[in-house]
Amino acid sequence: MIDPLGNKWFGTGAGLVKYDGTNWTVYNSSNSGLPNNTIKSIKIDSTGNKWLGTYGGGLVKFDDTHWSVFSTSNSNLPDNYIVSVSIDGSGTKWIGTLYGGLAKYDDKSWTIYNRSNSGLPENYVSSILIDSNGRKWIGTNGGLAVFKEGGVVSINADKTDNAPSQFTLFQNYPNPFNPTTNIQYSVVTTQYVSLKVYDVLGNEVATLVNEEKQPGSYQVSFNTQQTTNNRQLSSGVYFYQLRASNFVQTRKMIVLK
Repeated sequence: MIDPLGNKWFGTGAGLVKYDGTNWTVYNSSNSGLPNNTIKSIKIDSTGNKWLGTYGGGLVKFDDTHWSVFSTSNSNLPDNYIVSVSIDGSGTKWIGTLYGGLAKYDDKSWTIYNRSNSGLPENYVSSILIDSNGRKWIGTNGGLAVFKEGGVVSINADKTDNAPSQFTLFQNYPNPFNPTTNIQYSVVTTQYVSLKVYDVLGNEVATLVNEEKQPGSYQVSFNTQQTTNNRQLSSGVYFYQLRASNFVQTRKMIVLK
């Protein structure tokens, strides 16, 4: 993104980077008010404020001097894992999250749209585009939606049942965690599904799902005491694996006490 002064701003996995044509400046969690170094989205408003969607740290506003952090603990933001950010012509911020749906912030109040209170087909909002008529085009894990007067309406005609398009195992949230985390996964066709947790040696420590599932998106919670031997997990790295027919996907989780 380019600000009104011509500076280039980049969101990276190692923090926020500014390039003024000559010099590079790096802002991260160790030298600034940035709460998380992984930045998934960056937008610049009409006054030059940088709005950053961080992956785990919430929404961040940076005015070149001060940092303002909006998270689930100090605002109505539904999820600290921000995947996409967009700003409309009135300056209202539209925030797409990993698990919490779509959030609208007008600098005063928050409005949340999700599967349970609107026509949003899925809570994972991967992208938001705003056209010249002010309509919000929302890319989700369950298809495309458009925001217009009357609410969020799914317009994906090929997915009227909002079924996922592919098997997917998402990153657990929060991560690191103690003692509880959430794991979301998607099933495309009716399959016998297993979701298990393993330690670094490959030993199975927990079975979270082991049954037939219909097409759809699911979420399960995992507690460090929810193990096969009823022993609480110690701090460290663990892996969780989804199996469905020929599909196998594994992700890493961290217990931090």
